[in-house]
Amino acid sequence: MSELNPEVEAAKGADQQPAGGDAKKVVPLRDPPAPKAVATTCASFKIGDLDGSGRTIAEIYFKRERYVIYCTTNDADMDADREVRVQYADDPATADKQIADVADVIPLRNKLQFLLPEIANKNRYYAQIAEAFRLGLEHQIDVAKETLEGAIQEVQIIRGSDGRNIYINQAWPYAASAAIALIIASAAFLYFGGVTFTKAWSTLGHLLLAAAAGALGALLSIAISVRTRSVATDGDNKSIRIDAWLRILIGVICAAVLYLILGTGVLSQVQVGNMKFNAGLISWQLSLLAGFAAGFLERLVPDLLEKTAKK
Repeated sequence: MSELNPEVEAAKGADQQPAGGDAKKVVPLRDPPAPKAVATTCASFKIGDLDGSGRTIAEIYFKRERYVIYCTTNDADMDADREVRVQYADDPATADKQIADVADVIPLRNKLQFLLPEIANKNRYYAQIAEAFRLGLEHQIDVAKETLEGAIQEVQIIRGSDGRNIYINQAWPYAASAAIALIIASAAFLYFGGVTFTKAWSTLGHLLLAAAAGALGALLSIAISVRTRSVATDGDNKSIRIDAWLRILIGVICAAVLYLILGTGVLSQVQVGNMKFNAGLISWQLSLLAGFAAGFLERLVPDLLEKTAKK
């Protein structure tokens, strides 16, 4: 039986293709990727494999005969959900002793990793966690705890600084926007209502002017509070933004309420320190001053309302 000529057979195959070039290309099937190996012993740990919990091993810091200190990650996002872990000795008795040795390190590890997601250059802190575990496994638990406590303190300082920047960067646009909008509206009401309080529009204009001053007073209060670190700046960015927005809103509302208290004569006199605001003597200057004081002193209006309610 004669052997087939490959070139002839290839030509026949080409002749059998439908005319017009409409033939579908045959795409060869690819074999599915081989499943990742699961590391079950210290010697079997490799980067890219899975650990016992099914997480991908992203980095190995220390690999010894009795333990492996490594970092795992989420396949969906290699930079997110990283966690430094320990593979203890293959011998159960030795592993139990190692777990007891690093028992005080684990809570500090968890606290530090909770603080890390929004920190730049976080990989160096993962390395410090790994070093702390190594020290604990080598019976230097006090040094291990000091290492993590120092890292936690450093990260908290960084988060506080970042939080203060976010707080100010979020607060001043809110305050400036509110003040500008309220001042423009106030100018319009005062222009149409005149400069006295004989017309309702003029009164509303001064109310808006006080509210604008309240926004600026609240901004100054925030700036001073952030500088003295008397506001919480270690939360997540969303919480800080909401807190800044609410502080400006409270300043605007308190300023408007204080103006109404003075304008309606609910209280004959409001005293802030040595400064007195008398009802019936309201001018545009007093509107600005009273509004600024109400925005700056967050508790001024609530305290006044509480005193009025008790009478």
